[in-house]
Amino acid sequence: MHSHTQTSPSAVRLSVVAPAHNEEENIAELIKQVGEALSPHELCFEFVIVDDGSTDTTKAKIIAHQDQNPWVRCVSMTNTPQGSGNGQSAAFHAGFRAAQGELIAVLDADLQNDPADIPAMLILLEESNADFVQGDRSAARSQGDAKIRQIGSWVGRKFRLWVLGDTITDTGCSLRVMKR
Repeated sequence: MHSHTQTSPSAVRLSVVAPAHNEEENIAELIKQVGEALSPHELCFEFVIVDDGSTDTTKAKIIAHQDQNPWVRCVSMTNTPQGSGNGQSAAFHAGFRAAQGELIAVLDADLQNDPADIPAMLILLEESNADFVQGDRSAARSQGDAKIRQIGSWVGRKFRLWVLGDTITDTGCSLRVMKR
Protein backbone atom coordinates (compact mmCIF):
# COMPACT_ATOMS: atom_id res chain seq x y z
CA MET A 1 0.00 0.00 0.00
CA HIS A 2 1.29 3.46 -0.74
CA SER A 3 0.28 6.94 0.21
CA HIS A 4 1.92 9.98 1.71
CA THR A 5 0.81 8.75 5.13
CA GLN A 6 0.32 5.10 5.89
CA THR A 7 -3.31 4.19 6.37
CA SER A 8 -5.25 1.06 7.19
CA PRO A 9 -5.75 -1.60 4.49
CA SER A 10 -9.41 -0.58 4.24
CA ALA A 11 -8.24 2.79 2.86
CA VAL A 12 -6.54 1.25 -0.19
CA ARG A 13 -8.18 2.90 -3.20
CA LEU A 14 -6.50 0.87 -5.96
CA SER A 15 -5.14 -2.66 -6.09
CA VAL A 16 -3.04 -3.46 -9.15
CA VAL A 17 -2.99 -7.23 -9.78
CA ALA A 18 -0.49 -9.00 -12.04
CA PRO A 19 -0.10 -12.76 -12.48
CA ALA A 20 3.51 -13.87 -12.90
CA HIS A 21 4.85 -17.22 -14.03
CA ASN A 22 8.64 -17.39 -14.53
CA GLU A 23 8.95 -13.62 -14.93
CA GLU A 24 12.16 -13.14 -12.89
CA GLU A 25 13.71 -10.92 -15.56
CA ASN A 26 10.72 -8.56 -15.58
CA ILE A 27 9.91 -8.14 -11.87
CA ALA A 28 12.25 -5.23 -11.07
CA GLU A 29 11.16 -3.23 -14.14
CA LEU A 30 7.49 -4.04 -13.55
CA ILE A 31 7.60 -2.79 -9.95
CA LYS A 32 9.51 0.30 -11.07
CA GLN A 33 6.96 1.09 -13.80
CA VAL A 34 3.95 0.64 -11.50
CA GLY A 35 5.57 2.82 -8.82
CA GLU A 36 6.46 5.54 -11.31
CA ALA A 37 2.95 5.48 -12.80
CA LEU A 38 1.04 5.69 -9.52
CA SER A 39 3.28 7.31 -6.88
CA PRO A 40 2.91 10.89 -8.19
CA HIS A 41 -0.87 10.74 -7.69
CA GLU A 42 -2.75 11.27 -4.44
CA LEU A 43 -3.77 7.65 -4.40
CA CYS A 44 -3.38 4.94 -1.81
CA PHE A 45 -2.48 1.82 -3.80
CA GLU A 46 -1.01 -1.64 -3.54
CA PHE A 47 0.56 -3.89 -6.15
CA VAL A 48 -0.37 -7.57 -5.76
CA ILE A 49 1.88 -9.83 -7.82
CA VAL A 50 0.63 -13.39 -7.97
CA ASP A 51 3.42 -15.95 -8.34
CA ASP A 52 1.72 -18.74 -10.27
CA GLY A 53 4.01 -21.69 -9.54
CA SER A 54 7.17 -20.17 -10.98
CA THR A 55 10.16 -22.48 -11.20
CA ASP A 56 12.63 -19.60 -11.35
CA THR A 57 13.36 -16.83 -8.82
CA THR A 58 10.20 -14.79 -9.51
CA LYS A 59 8.87 -15.10 -5.94
CA ALA A 60 12.25 -14.27 -4.39
CA LYS A 61 12.60 -11.18 -6.61
CA ILE A 62 9.14 -9.94 -5.60
CA ILE A 63 9.91 -10.44 -1.91
CA ALA A 64 13.31 -8.71 -2.29
CA HIS A 65 11.54 -5.56 -3.52
CA GLN A 66 9.07 -5.37 -0.65
CA ASP A 67 11.44 -3.63 1.79
CA GLN A 68 11.93 -0.61 -0.47
CA ASN A 69 8.38 -0.75 -1.83
CA PRO A 70 5.98 -1.50 1.03
CA TRP A 71 3.06 -1.23 -1.40
CA VAL A 72 4.22 -4.46 -3.12
CA ARG A 73 2.57 -7.72 -2.01
CA CYS A 74 3.32 -11.26 -3.11
CA VAL A 75 0.65 -13.93 -3.33
CA SER A 76 1.98 -17.44 -3.97
CA MET A 77 -0.28 -20.00 -5.55
CA THR A 78 0.16 -23.50 -4.22
CA ASN A 79 -0.65 -26.91 -5.65
CA THR A 80 0.32 -25.82 -9.15
CA PRO A 81 0.98 -28.47 -11.79
CA GLN A 82 4.67 -29.46 -11.89
CA GLY A 83 6.57 -27.07 -14.16
CA SER A 84 3.56 -24.94 -15.01
CA GLY A 85 1.17 -22.65 -13.24
CA ASN A 86 -2.57 -22.79 -12.78
CA GLY A 87 -2.99 -20.24 -15.57
CA GLN A 88 -3.72 -16.56 -15.90
CA SER A 89 -7.41 -16.77 -14.97
CA ALA A 90 -6.71 -18.67 -11.75
CA ALA A 91 -3.89 -16.25 -10.88
CA PHE A 92 -6.16 -13.24 -11.47
CA HIS A 93 -8.78 -14.88 -9.25
CA ALA A 94 -6.22 -15.36 -6.45
CA GLY A 95 -5.13 -11.75 -6.85
CA PHE A 96 -8.70 -10.47 -6.72
CA ARG A 97 -9.30 -12.39 -3.49
CA ALA A 98 -6.18 -10.84 -1.94
CA ALA A 99 -6.80 -7.31 -3.25
CA GLN A 100 -7.83 -4.70 -0.69
CA GLY A 101 -8.72 -1.81 -3.01
CA GLU A 102 -12.15 -0.58 -3.95
CA LEU A 103 -10.83 -0.39 -7.52
CA ILE A 104 -8.78 -3.07 -9.25
CA ALA A 105 -6.41 -2.68 -12.17
CA VAL A 106 -4.97 -5.74 -13.90
CA LEU A 107 -2.01 -6.16 -16.20
CA ASP A 108 0.40 -8.83 -17.36
CA ALA A 109 3.80 -9.19 -15.69
CA ASP A 110 5.52 -9.59 -19.07
CA LEU A 111 5.80 -5.80 -19.60
CA GLN A 112 3.36 -5.89 -22.55
CA ASN A 113 1.07 -3.37 -20.82
CA ASP A 114 2.12 0.14 -19.79
CA PRO A 115 1.15 0.93 -16.17
CA ALA A 116 1.41 4.63 -17.09
CA ASP A 117 -1.99 4.19 -18.78
CA ILE A 118 -3.69 3.35 -15.46
CA PRO A 119 -4.19 6.94 -14.16
CA ALA A 120 -6.01 7.98 -17.36
CA MET A 121 -8.11 4.83 -17.19
CA LEU A 122 -9.06 5.68 -13.58
CA ILE A 123 -10.14 9.15 -14.68
CA LEU A 124 -12.22 7.69 -17.52
CA LEU A 125 -13.81 5.18 -15.13
CA GLU A 126 -14.86 7.93 -12.74
CA GLU A 127 -15.86 10.57 -15.30
CA SER A 128 -18.05 8.14 -17.24
CA ASN A 129 -19.34 6.43 -14.09
CA ALA A 130 -18.39 3.12 -15.69
CA ASP A 131 -17.80 -0.15 -13.86
CA PHE A 132 -15.00 -1.27 -16.19
CA VAL A 133 -12.45 0.27 -18.56
CA GLN A 134 -10.63 -1.96 -21.07
CA GLY A 135 -7.16 -1.19 -22.41
CA ASP A 136 -6.50 -1.24 -26.13
CA ARG A 137 -3.21 -2.22 -27.79
CA SER A 138 -4.73 -2.80 -31.21
CA ALA A 139 -3.25 0.33 -32.85
CA ALA A 140 0.28 -0.53 -31.69
CA ARG A 141 -0.08 -4.23 -32.46
CA SER A 142 -1.56 -3.81 -35.94
CA GLN A 143 1.75 -2.34 -37.09
CA GLY A 144 3.70 -5.53 -36.36
CA ASP A 145 1.06 -8.24 -36.73
CA ALA A 146 0.90 -10.39 -39.84
CA LYS A 147 -1.94 -9.61 -42.24
CA ILE A 148 -3.68 -12.92 -41.46
CA ARG A 149 -3.70 -12.06 -37.74
CA GLN A 150 -5.11 -8.59 -38.48
CA ILE A 151 -7.89 -10.15 -40.54
CA GLY A 152 -8.63 -12.71 -37.83
CA SER A 153 -8.85 -9.95 -35.22
CA TRP A 154 -11.21 -7.93 -37.42
CA VAL A 155 -13.46 -10.96 -38.00
CA GLY A 156 -13.48 -11.74 -34.26
CA ARG A 157 -14.41 -8.16 -33.36
CA LYS A 158 -17.24 -8.08 -35.94
CA PHE A 159 -18.57 -11.46 -34.75
CA ARG A 160 -18.57 -10.35 -31.08
CA LEU A 161 -20.30 -7.12 -32.10
CA TRP A 162 -22.94 -9.01 -34.09
CA VAL A 163 -23.59 -11.76 -31.53
CA LEU A 164 -23.00 -9.95 -28.24
CA GLY A 165 -23.13 -6.26 -29.07
CA ASP A 166 -19.54 -6.15 -27.75
CA THR A 167 -17.68 -3.02 -28.87
CA ILE A 168 -14.34 -3.79 -27.18
CA THR A 169 -11.64 -3.61 -29.86
CA ASP A 170 -8.89 -5.52 -28.03
CA THR A 171 -10.22 -8.22 -25.72
CA GLY A 172 -6.71 -9.74 -25.62
CA CYS A 173 -5.32 -6.73 -23.76
CA SER A 174 -4.99 -7.57 -20.07
CA LEU A 175 -4.79 -3.93 -18.99
CA ARG A 176 -8.12 -3.21 -17.33
CA VAL A 177 -9.50 -1.10 -14.49
CA MET A 178 -12.71 -2.04 -12.72
CA LYS A 179 -14.78 -1.46 -9.63
CA ARG A 180 -14.53 -4.19 -7.04
